Amino acid sequence: MKKHVVYTGILLVGIGVFLLLQQFATPIPKEFLSWPTILIIIGFAFLVQAYKVNEVPMLIPGYILIGLGSYFILDNYIPYLASNRSGVILIIVGISLFLKYTKTKSGLSHALLTLAIAAIFFFYKEIFSIFDTLGNTLTNIWRFWPALLVVIGLSLLFRKKR
Repeated sequence: MKKHVVYTGILLVGIGVFLLLQQFATPIPKEFLSWPTILIIIGFAFLVQAYKVNEVPMLIPGYILIGLGSYFILDNYIPYLASNRSGVILIIVGISLFLKYTKTKSGLSHALLTLAIAAIFFFYKEIFSIFDTLGNTLTNIWRFWPALLVVIGLSLLFRKKR
């Protein structure tokens, strides 16, 4: 029971401060007093819980929630992020997995794979335009690369373990 006191305490303090700042006239921009900030507060509570009580499974949701909350706030200021939402979210997940790896020393391949797929999503238009200039054959191959992901994923799921 005592283990969850850290998460609960941080969450209550964070939400309480958030609500107080909303009620009073503060010079804080309204984007910082909106729902993405609640994601950051919850994520921060997860991280404090993870590091203080050594609950490693709480690292990933903590990093992801902080990343998503930050993304939705920065989305208003950096228009390029809005047009690359899938890539940005995958980058957030990949970085979260990598940060977990730094603590646990396991899961590096998951982090790198997620970051590689995120890079493809993030730079999809640029990559597609390069293939487009190289010719129709390469363009058609590039259009079906997601099928390759499906085939690889299915082979990993259904292969027999040795």
